Amino acid sequence: ITAAAVVTGATCFGTCDGSIVVTGSGGTGALTYTWAPVPPNGQGSNGAFGLCAGSYTLTIADANGCSAEFTYVVLEPDQLILNGSTTSSECGVCNGEAVVSVSGGQDPYLYLWTSGGSIMGTSDTLSNICSGFYAVQVTDASGCTADLVVPVQDLNGEVLTTTADTTTCPGVCDGNAEVQFSCGAPTCTIAWYDANGNDLALSSEQISGLCGGTYFVAVTNGIGCLSIDTAVVAEPEPIIANLSTTPVTCAGVCDGTATVGPTGGQPPYTIEWDPLPSNGQGNPTAEGLCAGTAQVTITDDAGCSIIVPFLILGPDPLVVTSTVTQITCNAACDGAIQLVAQGGTGGYTYTWDPVPPNGQGNDVATGLCADTWTCVVRDDNGCETTVTIDLVDPPVLEASLATTDNTCFADCEGTATLTITGGVEPYTIVWTDQGGAAIATDTTTIDMLCADGYNARITDANGCSIDLPFAITEGTPIDPALVFLGETCNGPCDGTATVNPSGGSGSYTYLWQPDATGQGTTSVTALCAGDWSVTITDGLGCDTIVPFTTLPFAPILDNAAVTDLQCNSVCDGSIATSANGGIGVLSYAWSPEPPNGPDGSSATDLCADVYALTITDAVGCDSTFNYTIEEPPLLVFTVNTLTEASCADAADGAIATTAFGGVPSYTFNWTGPNGFNAITEDITGLVPGDYTLSLSDANGCTIDTVITVGAAVTISADAGADQQVCTGTITTLDGSASTGAVTWSWLDPDGTEIGTTPVIELPVLPAGDHLFTLVVSDGPCTSTDVVLISSLALPIADAGPDHTIFINETATLGGSPSGPPGATFAWVPDSLLNDPASAAPIADPSVTTWFTLTVVAPNGCVDIDSVLVTVVPTVVIPSGFTPNADGSNDVWQIDLIELFPDCEVEVYNRWGEMLFRSVGYKQPWDGRYKDGLVPVGTYYYVIELNDERFPEPYTGPLTIIR
Repeated sequence: ITAAAVVTGATCFGTCDGSIVVTGSGGTGALTYTWAPVPPNGQGSNGAFGLCAGSYTLTIADANGCSAEFTYVVLEPDQLILNGSTTSSECGVCNGEAVVSVSGGQDPYLYLWTSGGSIMGTSDTLSNICSGFYAVQVTDASGCTADLVVPVQDLNGEVLTTTADTTTCPGVCDGNAEVQFSCGAPTCTIAWYDANGNDLALSSEQISGLCGGTYFVAVTNGIGCLSIDTAVVAEPEPIIANLSTTPVTCAGVCDGTATVGPTGGQPPYTIEWDPLPSNGQGNPTAEGLCAGTAQVTITDDAGCSIIVPFLILGPDPLVVTSTVTQITCNAACDGAIQLVAQGGTGGYTYTWDPVPPNGQGNDVATGLCADTWTCVVRDDNGCETTVTIDLVDPPVLEASLATTDNTCFADCEGTATLTITGGVEPYTIVWTDQGGAAIATDTTTIDMLCADGYNARITDANGCSIDLPFAITEGTPIDPALVFLGETCNGPCDGTATVNPSGGSGSYTYLWQPDATGQGTTSVTALCAGDWSVTITDGLGCDTIVPFTTLPFAPILDNAAVTDLQCNSVCDGSIATSANGGIGVLSYAWSPEPPNGPDGSSATDLCADVYALTITDAVGCDSTFNYTIEEPPLLVFTVNTLTEASCADAADGAIATTAFGGVPSYTFNWTGPNGFNAITEDITGLVPGDYTLSLSDANGCTIDTVITVGAAVTISADAGADQQVCTGTITTLDGSASTGAVTWSWLDPDGTEIGTTPVIELPVLPAGDHLFTLVVSDGPCTSTDVVLISSLALPIADAGPDHTIFINETATLGGSPSGPPGATFAWVPDSLLNDPASAAPIADPSVTTWFTLTVVAPNGCVDIDSVLVTVVPTVVIPSGFTPNADGSNDVWQIDLIELFPDCEVEVYNRWGEMLFRSVGYKQPWDGRYKDGLVPVGTYYYVIELNDERFPEPYTGPLTIIR
């Protein structure tokens, strides 16, 4: 849960017009808002209004009882404070002045001076005014105002002395005030005014019945001079209740409390609570208070009292409403109850009994069976209420089905009738066939049913449904098992027909049409060619009519497709026949017997030959047919001429051929060295090597052969194996393994000849790859080979800069970079190093030492470097010196002190007085102090090197001798 807030501060000091408006988001469901302290307006909403300056806490809770707390501060401007000052006027002369000074609020300020209802001025100063009372109102930029009365008196008025006492109790107006003066210029008159300058119409020296506050007294003497003084009537310290309350936990429960901790007034206090609490009357804490208004009266020892009304808060009553979804079908367990809790203190918990399948602890329970369900709803304070709801199963939806089947096969006279009970009316009925197609709706009886599977689905008003699958049967079909033959080669009118029925019910009767020999029996004979039928009837009167046709005899005829061989001696010929005629199924016999199809109508994979096929029908009538398979001539070719190439790399060879046989025309496809291809009968411009000819005729018959073209002269260059050498190494090139060579020529990577002998030496090569070429020749024939010389870069051995260290110090050796990666490192002498196999070991010599680094790269190349570590002692401090100007040992010379530029050197006498101090000690001490030499004797030094390596100071005696 999150909240975005707009906070508006109070307009003026002490005003309560601030506001806080929040926009809550997140959580689940509706959000509730609780402010503390309770605002004058807006409790329970997202906005609090009429706020005084201070801190306010907002608790936002969602429907699940999750909550978040936010604190906001309402600010107010500084208090607008006025201070007045005056300059008295002369008696009878209006030359007085009144000034107001302002602090707090927000400038700029507006000023309004009035006196007796008249406007006197609009600045901070009134000048040339007569004696009297002047009221000023100051308004700041926010519209906040403050008022002050400034009295101006005359210079020559009477001298006034005022006294005032204290009221008996705060707010009680029984105070007294008195003015004393000697009227030097009679007659004198007295007038009293309140703090706002209002005339109290009192003219005696002593007045009474005053409330606490400031009062002005004005005395005018006989010559018209006005004197003004103030009298302050004090009030005793008020009683402060310091009241705190706790709300009741639950609506209707009286367990609220109120506590006072009175201060001020005059202790001790008596305390009276109204209404009477169940516990605590007369005590600072009252317990057992009900929600609502109450008050407490606190009386101090002086009899002063205050009445403090207060409110005991309490949550709204916890109210739960429910939305019930009843069970749809008997035993379906799909009921649901949704609760909405309101009131209480939020953070509701839900305890269901019995435990639901879904929703325990939530406001929604689902998957409920028929039962009495209760839920105890509790808020954050533990207040609870119980909801009880009954879920009831509807009656069970049931149906029965009565059917009648079909008597004979293929009849469609079946029926089905439904009887429905239970569920919730009205019902919908859908009848479907085996494929799920609807055949009738909303009827309890259906007829005209063929033999098949069916289903009746009944659905009640709640959507509960049941299915009643059923089947309508039929009588067994009569299978005639008819066998008949038409006229044969022995005819005419020698056809026959026979039935052997099964199925149906009971015995059979037979009716042949037209009438035939054997009428009424299962077999008839002497049938001529034509249309016939037999009607078979079973014991139930169910029948079947079987028509058939006897055919006249037809001789066996053949239509064959003969395919000859594509290539000579390749047995891929075939004969496919399509015979007709005869009686019944035909059988086939081949001679000679083929590889495939010896007893079928087609034969494949046949060689060139003459084949005989005899075809016989079902009654033994046959016919014989002869077929011839032929083949083309054998495909051959000859090489007419074969010309060798002049050199191993020359392209001047040739081959001439002639093709014949097969089936013209011919296709030539040559392949050879270096990706050679050609499609001509003869080929030229050939280099030495093997050439393959694939010769094809028009039928796709192919022969392949390889023809070798040689070379008249053979020569081969061999520049030797590739080499890897370290930079700086002399390299030898050796081409003596070449064959047939008469001359040699070595070329550098730029193509410049660098040698003409089989073996040459190269100068030192720079790092990198260098490709050299060897060309050997014999007359016009040449051969070329290359050799790669890889000059490997040396590793970088960087032992680092030389070091100077003190005794017992260490130095880290090694520079940057040193390598390459994968290189090995070896330092000597290794006994003075922590890790002589690392790139940067730590050295700890006690004397000046040279260290040597050897780096071996992964390619085996080596580099070497050295570093000098000089070991020096620390500072050498002499124990004395002779400052006698003889040119020898006249100053205190501290060896190696220059290595510590931040050092501090101090010399003291035996009484601890400092005689010498130097930072850096660039100028050695000459034994002087205050322009004179110190006496012979023993002194003491303190030397701070200010170096982290030497944290302790050096101290000791220093003797001066002359």
